[in-house]
Amino acid sequence: MKIKNNFKQNSYSKEIAEKYIDSNSSFMMLSTEAEEMYTFEDNKRVATGSKIWVLQAGINPFYVKLPAQANVNAKQLDQIKLIELEAIEVRNNIYFRATSIEKIK
Repeated sequence: MKIKNNFKQNSYSKEIAEKYIDSNSSFMMLSTEAEEMYTFEDNKRVATGSKIWVLQAGINPFYVKLPAQANVNAKQLDQIKLIELEAIEVRNNIYFRATSIEKIK
């Protein structure tokens, strides 16, 4: 008998993110700056977004993808909040994305 896993989806969801991390608590930004991500279209490099490394207590560091229009105004070791954090499971790997980040004062 197979048991259906409700978290195995082909899309990002908040439920998967909440399964692995506490999305309501703050994160620490480990990156010195956002790392740009690119794809190639018609043999030209096109910016698709960026990614930053973050840390939360009790969890290994992981990166979060951000859209191209996201403004990363936090510095390294700043406390941040990830806005609309979602995750996806692909072959036992977890990938995270957020729409933006907010520096906690």
